[in-house]
Amino acid sequence: MITSWTSAMSNYVNNAAKNGNGTMMPQTFIETTPKNETAKKFIADYRAKFKEEPMASAVSAAQGYDSMMVLKHAITQAGGTEGVKVKAALENLKEAMEGVTGTYTKPYSSTDHEAIRPANTQMGHVKDGRVIGKDAPAVAPAVESVPSAAPSAAPAAK
Repeated sequence: MITSWTSAMSNYVNNAAKNGNGTMMPQTFIETTPKNETAKKFIADYRAKFKEEPMASAVSAAQGYDSMMVLKHAITQAGGTEGVKVKAALENLKEAMEGVTGTYTKPYSSTDHEAIRPANTQMGHVKDGRVIGKDAPAVAPAVESVPSAAPSAAPAAK
């Protein structure tokens, strides 16, 4: 089954249990296969702060983090938070930024406000209660083990 990115969220993965195995979805971030050092640090920091492993909505967390970092770069470049200056900076960021979901090099322009590009996306699939990427091992290990605050997966129907 191929679905939207939201099938990577824990409410689907946990409730589907083993019946969810093989479900595929486009992702900008897969917790089990971080793309870069920024992503690895993000995962460790997130788990330390929220004691959640796996993340309930890893894509939401990663994209939210990246969007705030892009905004921070724009505010710094604009020299403040004046709306017109921040908008101009967002539409012409001078420095590339390595984010959790990829590298942002001029992610916006005056005619394009969509920062997610094909290079930021990959297909994930559910395997034994985790979302894994094509480069993940058969059983995806945790990046760093932190006790989970999330409910455990429901037993599979027989």
